Amino acid sequence: MIAQSSLAVAENFLRVGDYPQAEHASRLVVKDNPWVPRAWFVLAVACQLQRKLDESMEHYRMALALHPYNAESWNNLGVTLLALRRSVEAETYLREALYLDPRYEEAHNNLGNALQMRGLFPEAEACYHRAIELNPRYVGAHDNLGLVLQGQNRIDEALAMFDRACELDPDNADVRMNRAYALLQKGDFVRGWEAYEARWNCNEHLRSNLPLPIWEGQPLAGKTILIRAEQGIGDSIQFLRFIRLVAERDACVAFCCPPSLFELARSCPEISKVYPDDHPPDDPDIVCQAALMSLPYILGTASSTLADRLPYFTVDPARAARWAGAIPAHPGLKVGIAWQGNPGHKKDYQRSFPLARFEPLAAIPGVRLFSLQRHHGADQLETLGGRFPITDLGRDCHDVMDTAAAILNLDMVIACDTAVAHMAAALNKPTWILLPFAAEWRWLMHRPDSPWYPSARLFRQPRWGDWDAAFGDVTRELAALAAGPAGDRAAAPSR
Repeated sequence: MIAQSSLAVAENFLRVGDYPQAEHASRLVVKDNPWVPRAWFVLAVACQLQRKLDESMEHYRMALALHPYNAESWNNLGVTLLALRRSVEAETYLREALYLDPRYEEAHNNLGNALQMRGLFPEAEACYHRAIELNPRYVGAHDNLGLVLQGQNRIDEALAMFDRACELDPDNADVRMNRAYALLQKGDFVRGWEAYEARWNCNEHLRSNLPLPIWEGQPLAGKTILIRAEQGIGDSIQFLRFIRLVAERDACVAFCCPPSLFELARSCPEISKVYPDDHPPDDPDIVCQAALMSLPYILGTASSTLADRLPYFTVDPARAARWAGAIPAHPGLKVGIAWQGNPGHKKDYQRSFPLARFEPLAAIPGVRLFSLQRHHGADQLETLGGRFPITDLGRDCHDVMDTAAAILNLDMVIACDTAVAHMAAALNKPTWILLPFAAEWRWLMHRPDSPWYPSARLFRQPRWGDWDAAFGDVTRELAALAAGPAGDRAAAPSR
């Protein structure tokens, strides 16, 4: 009776969202009553909801050892493994849950997620359809079916699923965001930018705590507006172009951003003041605010004007000159490369690839590779073991403006979808970007060029996970470029 009473307390903490207290209470129960499977289950859930995933898995396994016929434990253990990107193991546990309960709609949905993570799209579709058959009002299954259709570039079908999910749950910000991404990927910027505003209800940390009104596009008559950076460095580089359009509405522009972007922001002629995002400004001259990635919505930007007047920031000539002296002379093509994005990005496993993929490029006569990789992924240079020649510039790039200065002294850049690619393309440097089969919304679909960056060329996987084909195309094109007249090497490749 005491164990049941204490367990009820732990479960109540779970219901009200107090996960640390739920963990504490359930630990007390399992300490005195280690044979109670429900106590281990509640402890596992409490840990899972706090992202203590390894502990959560241990506790689910204890629950299953005591009660192996609990489909919910098998399902939740599979979900925990999915959060760790261990989709093959997750599939095993999820199929066991469905063996125990074939009508377990959440397990069908989660099995679809495990299969989708490995690019097994038809199988994943079947799982989501089965979940919807069991529960026609299952919002998550409609949303995930939309995602798996989007992952196959079947955008219109995906939008139909997102629209249905929105009908079922109009306040679901995650579904609304997925719909926004699909609209933007399709190139429907009018509806896409508006839908993208749903992110404020999706990510609490994006919201501003400043007591300033949100700018709605009205002329500012010389007054100061605060533009707030958001999301990743690549996003900021891509969207800084809109600052100029704000300034043209008779505004003085202040910019709030992480310290890593200070020098970049200061190099934009339209930005008059720069503030750190962890110490918001107390400036009486600032009369309103806007988020950087809301500017195309506020301004009503058309795709045809995205690439007007590049570059939109400058590199200090003295810094560029220092890098000119640091980069070894080479009579052929000097090619900057990057291969790894932020591992914390939920789709980084799709967009990044190993450094070793560049080996065929290093073998092309007249080509010399220069690493621009900083932080994540740079350790691959050490494990390469001299397999092919590459000069490491990233170790001396102390900030994004060092990277920019290094890029100016190279002939071109070849990279995955990461901040280095955005930086090079924003500088109007010939930039070849390797993309997964279903790339992020900003690269649209099917086309080899980008309305954002005139100097960019896009090399897409022809099918999910096929980097061999994408790198084969890059290798052939780069070999042809290196063999061409010297004057062609400094020009953007023809499309």
